[in-house]
Amino acid sequence: MSGFPARRALLTSLLLLAALPVAAQSPDPFRSTAPAPAPAPRPRPAPTYSPEPAVVAPQPAPAPAPSPAGYDGNYVGTVKIPSGQSESTGNGFGVRVYENCNSTDVPQNLEIRNSQFTFIFNRATNIIVRGKVGIDGTLDGFAPSYYGGARLTGHIQNNELVATAQSASCTFELRLRRQ
Repeated sequence: MSGFPARRALLTSLLLLAALPVAAQSPDPFRSTAPAPAPAPRPRPAPTYSPEPAVVAPQPAPAPAPSPAGYDGNYVGTVKIPSGQSESTGNGFGVRVYENCNSTDVPQNLEIRNSQFTFIFNRATNIIVRGKVGIDGTLDGFAPSYYGGARLTGHIQNNELVATAQSASCTFELRLRRQ
C-alpha cells in the first residue's frame, strides 16, 4: 500500500486549504473587484412636430382629354386595291408562294370597341389585324402571318376612317364612314 500515505497527505492539504479564510487566498489578477460602470445614457430623439396644413383654395378640374371611346362604332365603306397591284402576287426566296390579295376577301367594315379594333385582312388565311385607336384618332395595328405580317395604319376625322392595310405583297386602301 504504497499509495495510501500520498493520498492521505493530499487529502490533508485540501482540507487545510478549504479551512483558510477567503481573504487569505490570493486574488485572481484578471478579476476586477470594482463594480462595472453603468452604460452611458442614450440621447433622446428630438420631438417631431407636424406642420400645420396650409389652407389652399381648391383648383378647378382640368378640362377632360378627348376620349378615344368617342371613336367607337362600326365603320362601313370601300376597301380597294391600288391600281397597278395584281390580285395574287408571288412572294418568297426561290420558292413560289402566293398571297391572295383579292379585295373580295376583305370585309367592307371595321369595328371599334373601347379604343380597340380588329380588321380581317384576309379571310382565306385568317389574317386578323388587331390594334388600338389613339386619343387623336390614329389607328395602328398588326397581325402576324406566314407572309411576314400585315399592318393597318390610318386616322379617323369627322367620323371618316381613312387607312392603309398592307403586307409584304398586298396593299388595301380603306375609306370608311361611321354608321
